[in-house]
This record gives sequence, C-alpha cells and structure tokens, in this order.
Amino acid sequence: MASNRQLAILSRARAQLEIADEAFVGLVSLLGGVDDLRALDNAGFAALTDHLFACGFRDPELPAVSPDYLEALDRGRREFGVGDELFGAMVRAVGADRLEHLDGIGFAGVVWALASSYRFELNRLRRSFMTRERAALLHLARHILDLPWPTYEAILAEYGGGAFRTAWLDERGFERVLAFCRAQGFAPPDAPAPYCSGPGLATAGQINLIRGLFRENCGYKDSTDEAALYAWLEAAFGFSGLQGLTRAGARKVIDRLIRWPVVIRRATAMREELQDAEPDRTG
Repeated sequence: MASNRQLAILSRARAQLEIADEAFVGLVSLLGGVDDLRALDNAGFAALTDHLFACGFRDPELPAVSPDYLEALDRGRREFGVGDELFGAMVRAVGADRLEHLDGIGFAGVVWALASSYRFELNRLRRSFMTRERAALLHLARHILDLPWPTYEAILAEYGGGAFRTAWLDERGFERVLAFCRAQGFAPPDAPAPYCSGPGLATAGQINLIRGLFRENCGYKDSTDEAALYAWLEAAFGFSGLQGLTRAGARKVIDRLIRWPVVIRRATAMREELQDAEPDRTG
C-alpha cells in the first residue's frame, strides 16, 4: 500500500507536470502495475517516480543525488579543511540552499570545484552496482538516440545523481537515466528465445544486448540478421551461435560490441592520417 507521503509526492508531481487524470491513471497502470493508486507498492512507486523525474518533476522529498554521494562529498570537504561557510557558499553558487537539495548538475559542479582547488579524488565516487550488461544497455540507448558524448555526460550528471561515468551509477541513477532514454523514444530489445536461459548460460539481458548492439553496429535497423550475427560470432569467438552461450562468453561478446565503434573510429582516423601523410605525386 502506498504511504501518505508517497501519495503526496505523486499528487505534487501531477500538479507540477500538469498531467491529466486519464493519462495519470494510464501511467499508474503501466509503470506501477495497479489500477488503484493506493495499492501501489514501493517498487511501483519507484518506477513511477523515476519516469516522472525523467519528465522534469523535482521535489525536495525526492532527492536528485543519493545519500552516499552527499556523504562522500561532505566527508571529502571536511578532510580538506573546507569550512561550513565556504562550503555553504559553494553549494549556493550552484543554486541549492543546502547540501541535501543539490541536483545532479549542481553536485557535479561542487565536486569539480573541490577537485580543482583541493584535489578531491573522483575515485571516491566509484560504485559497484553497475554490470557490463547494464552499462551496455545505456550505451545502446545512447547510440540509438544519437546522443553526443557531452550530452550523454550531462544526462548522467542530471538524471544519474551526479555520476561522472556510466560505471559509477547506483540503482536509482541507472533507473532514472534509463527512464529518461525511454521517454526520448528508446525501446530496449525484445526478449530473446527461451533456449537462452538456464544454469550457467547467458541471461536474457545479455542476449538482448548482444542482438541490439550487433544490430546497431552493423546497420540492421528493422530486425536482427541472425545469420550475419552467427557468422560474426563464429569468426570472432568460435561460437556457433547463441544457443549454449555461457555467461562468461556473453560478457566477452558484449565487451567487444561496446568497443567496436571506438575501434572503427580509431582505425578510420589512423587511415586518414596515413593518407594525409602520403607525399603528393600528382605534380
């Protein structure tokens, strides 16, 4: 059952975003899995508020930056001897009245100020939640939405709670960045065939990402050419296909597919440099 606090937050979201009654009922059913708002559980509330956050909803009771990041920032500034008055001025300079009200962009701004003046180490902000599959899903979304790196980095900061890298997102940040990408039109790949599941075998998420990344890297916009994918797997890894692919093997494939565009760009740049360096023999 939804608490009074949760219901109040959702009421403010409806008012702030000016969501019509019928549209809001549809969101509750689609994201929360219930027809009665009062029956919303914590998971449904999180999914619904992640979507609303991605649509622009901001509320003091819905922190934009996770507590562990705020704690790391406060602990770091104390270690460097940054007093309350100076630190308060830094927080106000990015538009927040106090630390707990920092948004993702403001948090990143304060971190950069500490890093440039006091050698605050960004490694303090590392987390262990993200897996290769989760990171690959966001990179697939970035590729499909054609987001330039500066834009994607700003999205990580704003919707990911101040994260500087995809790998440093926590669960809430990951879900909010994914919700933002969905709101922009990204649709994760369809579920794979049932044979992909089983003890020790590649998970459904891994197979989804392999198909999706291969489709985007190779230009198959409408449907995945399974024969081409299988031929590539055979040539690159010696795998005969997706059936029987282990989780470890899937991680190798995903890692190669993530790096593929980078390798292509580097090879193209190197070829262009070599062409420019060739002497002109036309004269």
